[in-house]
Amino acid sequence: FMREANKIAQEVEAIAEKLGRESGKGTYNTQRENPPKGPRPYSPPSSPAVASISSPVAKEETGRPYEEIEFEDKKVNGSSGPKANGDIAIPAGATTDNLPPGVLYRVKATYKYNREDVDELGFDVGDTIQVVEYDDPEDQEEGWLCGMLESSKEKGLFPANFTKPI
Repeated sequence: FMREANKIAQEVEAIAEKLGRESGKGTYNTQRENPPKGPRPYSPPSSPAVASISSPVAKEETGRPYEEIEFEDKKVNGSSGPKANGDIAIPAGATTDNLPPGVLYRVKATYKYNREDVDELGFDVGDTIQVVEYDDPEDQEEGWLCGMLESSKEKGLFPANFTKPI
């Protein structure tokens, strides 16, 4: 459940960030299939007794119509940014200079994480982790990274939202 919650939170955050960036640049486009014709006047029921006695009638939904949002790269969910080897996004603020071979970027733990499975990596606040590619790309889950603790060289999966790029 926590993995799914983390995944959803990251998707929402990525959408909000992208919408904010593109809104500032004026590069997103909204399309309405049926634009509103203006506000509808309010007409109260003839009497409260009649409204409660009458049979249920399907009410027409009111409110804003559904809007399609198009971004520059047409991707609504997921992370944005330059890609390393076409799969893993390098987040903003991550440096890729002077890293050992196979290391995509480094992160610092902002929260303690206790591993919940044998393939996960546990760490303390302040630990530095080298982010590497997954051994098997099929195992890759959104919101999770594969990395190696710099202090112990222990390798495993960890939630990206417990860390920040350095």
